[in-house]
Amino acid sequence: MGKTFRIVLFWVVLLGANYALCATWEDVTGGISDKEFFSVASSRDGDTIYIGTSAGLYRRDKGDKDWKQIFASRGQYRGVKHICVDAEGTIYIATKGGFYKSRDAGGNWQRAFRGMAEENYCLYIICDHERKGTLYLGTLKGLFWTNDSGKTWSRPAGALGDSRVNAISTTKAPDGKLSLFVICDNGLFRVDQNFDNYRKVFGSDSLKSFETTDEFPEGIALSEESETTLLLNHITARDGILYLSTNRGLFSSEDGGASWEQFSRAGLLNRWINYTVVSEAGARIFSATRGGIFEYDEKSALWHELYSGMESKEALALLLTKKEELWAACRRRIYKQYIGYKKAAQEKPLNPEKVLSGFKNEPTVNEAMDMAIVYAEVYPGKIDKWRLGAKFKALLPRVNFGLDRGWSDTYEIYTSSQNAYMFNGPQDRTEGWDLNLSWDLADLIWNNAQTTIDIRSKLMVQLRDDIVDEVTRAYFERRRLQIELLTDPPNAILKLLKTRLRIQELTATLDGLTGSQFSQSIKGTAKSQKGTG
Repeated sequence: MGKTFRIVLFWVVLLGANYALCATWEDVTGGISDKEFFSVASSRDGDTIYIGTSAGLYRRDKGDKDWKQIFASRGQYRGVKHICVDAEGTIYIATKGGFYKSRDAGGNWQRAFRGMAEENYCLYIICDHERKGTLYLGTLKGLFWTNDSGKTWSRPAGALGDSRVNAISTTKAPDGKLSLFVICDNGLFRVDQNFDNYRKVFGSDSLKSFETTDEFPEGIALSEESETTLLLNHITARDGILYLSTNRGLFSSEDGGASWEQFSRAGLLNRWINYTVVSEAGARIFSATRGGIFEYDEKSALWHELYSGMESKEALALLLTKKEELWAACRRRIYKQYIGYKKAAQEKPLNPEKVLSGFKNEPTVNEAMDMAIVYAEVYPGKIDKWRLGAKFKALLPRVNFGLDRGWSDTYEIYTSSQNAYMFNGPQDRTEGWDLNLSWDLADLIWNNAQTTIDIRSKLMVQLRDDIVDEVTRAYFERRRLQIELLTDPPNAILKLLKTRLRIQELTATLDGLTGSQFSQSIKGTAKSQKGTG
C-alpha cells in the first residue's frame, strides 16, 4: 500500500467521520435468533417495520421494543425474501415456499399464488401504488403479474417468463407511461406497461465503455477484483432516475436505460453493492455493500462509510422511511439510525485544524500501520532479505570434511625343524584427512528457493493488506468517536459511557495489532510534552 493511497484514504475517512458525525447505528435485532435476515420494509407512514428472516416475518410497531413474529416459514424452502406493503396496509411477502398476503396486519395469511415447482420459489414483489390490485412477482422461474390482487396471474413469453427474477422496479417516462424494469438472466430488461414488448437495456456488453476507467488507487486488494462475471443485484428508481446495484459498483440512467453513467467508486472499501435506496428528489443515496453501508456525496464524488456502532460488515437490504430512519438488514443483525442532520449549536463554527491539533500527541495512521506491520513481521524488507540471501547463496561453498584412521598389528614367526616362535611387533597406525569445497554457480541466476519465497511473498502481502485494513478501520472509528466527544458530547450518561467504552475497545484492538505499541506511543509522547512544559 503506497504512501499516496494512505494520504487519500486518510482524507476520505476523515471527511466521512465529519460527514457522519451524528450517524450512529443502533442494534435493534431485539432478541431475534434467526440464522439469516433477508429483507426489511415499512408501512407507508413508517410507524411499522417488517423484517423478513430465514424463519418468517417479524413486525414492530412504533413504541415497541421487541419484535412480534406474524408469519412462520414451514417446509424445506424457508425464508421471506422480500416484503411489500400497499397504501391500504395489505402485506405481501415473497417466500421461498410461495407468495402470501395478509389484510389484517399479519393476523391471517392467504396464499395468493400457486405455481409449478420452481415458480413457487418467490424472490421479489412490488405493488403498483397508482393501480390498485396490480402486483409484479419475481420467481425462480419467471416473472408474473396480476391486476386483481392475485386472483389471476399472467406471465410474459420468452426470457422474462422463464428466467430467475432478482429484482423489479417501476418508473414513469416523461409522457406519463409506466415502464417496468426487471433483473433476470443476469441482465436488466425494460418492459412496456402492457407487456407488449421488452428489451435488454443493461448487461455485460454495457460494461465495455466503463472498463477503461478504474478509480481504485493502485495497491488496493479486493476479494471481488477477481470476479469476471457481471452480477446485477438490485434496481430502484426515484423521480425517473434508475439506480442499478451490481458487483461492479453503482450505475444510473436518466433516460429509461438508453444510456448509463457509473458512480465514482472512490471511498468504497468493497465495490460489490447488494442494495441501494434513494431519498426524495435523489438528495441522498445509500448503498449496502459486502464491506458495509455507504452514503454517496455528490459534491465530492466520494462514498462515506456509515460504520459507527455496526459490527456486521455485509448488508443485504436497506429501508429509508419518511421519518428519516435508515434500516439495514445485515446477515445476522438488524440496525437502524436517524440520518437527519443535526443543527450545530455553536454560534461559531469549530476550526477543524484546531480540533485535529488536539490529537498531535497520538500516533498517525501511518505510524499505527507501521507498528502493526513490524509487530506481525510482514514488512516488505523481510522478503527482500530472503531474496538477497537466496541470490548470493551460490557464493558460499558446500564443505565436506573427511577423517581417516587405521591401525594394524605386526607379527614375526620363526620356525625350525623342532620349534616355532612368534613375536609381536610394534603396532602400525595411520591417520589422514581431506577437505572438499564445491560451488554451484548456476544458483546465482536461479535456485529453487525463489519459488518458495514468491509464494510466501504473496501470502505476506495478503496478510499485510488485511492488517492495514483492520488498523485503518479501528483507527478512524476511534478518531471519529473522539471528535464526537469533543464537538457534540452526548447528554445522556449511558450514551457517554458507551462511547467511552467503545473508544477503549478500539484502543485495545489497536494495541492487539501493534503489540501494545499504540498505547505506549501515546503515553510516551504525553510524558515528553509534560517534561518540556
